[in-house]
Amino acid sequence: MYYSYCMYYLYHMYCVYRTVFIVLYHIDCIVYFSFTEYTAGITPPTEISHEQTAFPDMVRRIEDAAAALIAAGTPNPTNAQVRDHLGGGSLGTISPVMRAFRARQRELGREDTLPIPPELQQLLTGQLALLWQAAVQQAEAGALAAREQADADIEQADLERDAALAKVAELESELAVLREVQAERDRLLQQETGLREHTISLREEVVRQQTRNEHLSAQLQDSREEVKTLRVSEKALQAELLALARNDGKAKK
Repeated sequence: MYYSYCMYYLYHMYCVYRTVFIVLYHIDCIVYFSFTEYTAGITPPTEISHEQTAFPDMVRRIEDAAAALIAAGTPNPTNAQVRDHLGGGSLGTISPVMRAFRARQRELGREDTLPIPPELQQLLTGQLALLWQAAVQQAEAGALAAREQADADIEQADLERDAALAKVAELESELAVLREVQAERDRLLQQETGLREHTISLREEVVRQQTRNEHLSAQLQDSREEVKTLRVSEKALQAELLALARNDGKAKK
């Protein structure tokens, strides 16, 4: 939202400055053409020499040299200075060109100081008012369009934000489910580990019981053998006692 308002503000400022530039450009055009028409009747014609018409390239070079000297800090270059700047040439050719050049410079200086006539001032004021009104209307139209576009962008951003928030809520819900699944998985793994440890303990106990049972079975077998032996011995003793009793009875008779 903040970015959209910034873009709207920058676009509005662009429209205003563009309108002001157009207004100033039109004013400059009006001043130039009106002032040209006003001074056309009082400006003396520029002297054109035979050398200027005969050697246009040389005239251009001489004028460029004079302009370069003025730009370099020599406000009134002499013919000799122009010739030195050119690297040579005839003063007879340079002199008429420089006279015409100086006349144009003086004419431009006079034009810069001439006052604006009241009629032209009134014309400029009216034109400026019309241009300013058109500029304001154009700026307001541009600002309105920018504001509408900004509102549309804000609305679209709100929709995208709501969609993103809904997606975030959905992802958070899925994440909560995944966390529950993860917790259940960890619990089952822990339970499985406990069951494995218990199973190992039970197997060890089974092995111990099997070993004990085998030992008891061996002891039982030994006891059975002993019982058999004792029974046999008991029977033998009973037989001996019975024989002794019979012999003792016979002896008494």
